[in-house]
Amino acid sequence: MDTVGKKETPEARVTREVKAFLRRRGWRAIRMQRMALPGQFSSGEPGIPDYLFLRYGERGVAVALWIEFKAPGHRLGPKQIEWRARERDRGAEVAVVDDPAFFMGWYERQFSWLHDGHVVGQIEMFAGEDSGA
Repeated sequence: MDTVGKKETPEARVTREVKAFLRRRGWRAIRMQRMALPGQFSSGEPGIPDYLFLRYGERGVAVALWIEFKAPGHRLGPKQIEWRARERDRGAEVAVVDDPAFFMGWYERQFSWLHDGHVVGQIEMFAGEDSGA
């Protein structure tokens, strides 16, 4: 239950648990939204996930993780499927999360290198580049 007595939705519970898990591991959560006022204003992209998580490393390098949160058993819509495919083709990590426990196991397999002190090669691939700044 939240502070005004409303029952938490299943998607809100998944979101809250995963955000807390990632926050404890040093990630920053950025809420993404698609907004459009036809003919006047548009922001975001159709199908964009709920959150972009960033974990900053050395020399300004950050690891990015896009997450679309779903209530257990719910699936992506067509625009979400298209957005996910395009970003994955670009090399992005895009997760769909409807089960916090499953996500936490996946995270440990995918991102343990961030926490074991052995980041050689991950951050250093950018360390030699001169951005000209």
